[in-house]
Amino acid sequence: MALLWYNPKIKIQDPYEMECLSQGLACHKKASCHLDEVTASFYCHCLPGYFGDGYNSCEESSTQVMLANTSLCDGLGEQVCLQRRMPGQSALFFVYIQGSYTQDQIKWYKLYASKGSMYHSYRRRLWKDSGLPPVVAVLNQSLALMLYSIGEDDFYPNKFCVEVQPIDLPDKLVNVEPCDFASFGMLNASQLRYFFILDRIPIGKK
Repeated sequence: MALLWYNPKIKIQDPYEMECLSQGLACHKKASCHLDEVTASFYCHCLPGYFGDGYNSCEESSTQVMLANTSLCDGLGEQVCLQRRMPGQSALFFVYIQGSYTQDQIKWYKLYASKGSMYHSYRRRLWKDSGLPPVVAVLNQSLALMLYSIGEDDFYPNKFCVEVQPIDLPDKLVNVEPCDFASFGMLNASQLRYFFILDRIPIGKK
């Protein structure tokens, strides 16, 4: 099984680190520097899966999304499962959740990367009321996403995600929303989120 960019001692990816330091802002070791685009000021914010003020405290959640069956993956990373498939085959993304949660907190998404500076990355929620195609189903009390027959468009884009959202976060009824996941979210792994990546098996290989 291939191992994807996993390093338990990897440094936090913090593109604005120097900006915060230059302004005397000391972020917590489990926080990163962010830019407020409205006020053009920098501030510290806890990493995904951590809660606190970003400066003095960032406490880890007691809830964790974990892989239910590693044998389904052809490669593993930190909160990442890679599955290699051919069009027409099926894929099962299956997790279990350790800790306290309700089924309503579990959300599945398909992630779409931006194409150029004029467009934002976004995510599309996958649930029964979002008009799922008949080849896609959310199963096992929202712990699994099944693709019964993979199409070419499932490889482009090829990223899927499940996350446990905080109980006090209002449930959004929108099916599509902006989401800047491309680098920060993938490299700074959250225990409240798991990524699944579909990789097309090269022609001639099985």
